[in-house]
Amino acid sequence: AEGKAEGKAEGKAEGKAEGKAEAVIAVLQARGISLDDTSRARILACCELATLDRWLVRAVTTPTAAALLDDGA
Repeated sequence: AEGKAEGKAEGKAEGKAEGKAEAVIAVLQARGISLDDTSRARILACCELATLDRWLVRAVTTPTAAALLDDGA
């Protein structure tokens, strides 16, 4: 039962991350910001919810995808 609960929690976290990644991409697309394959793959591969949250907030105002993904910004 413990393993099943851990697996369920892990799956839930992965689903949350996937949804946030897709939201980041959707906001960029809605704003007309082009996204190259490398940037798209980086966003979709990210599983850190804090990073995805930061990118989602930035996606609303960022001038480019590169600026969005720049961790120094």
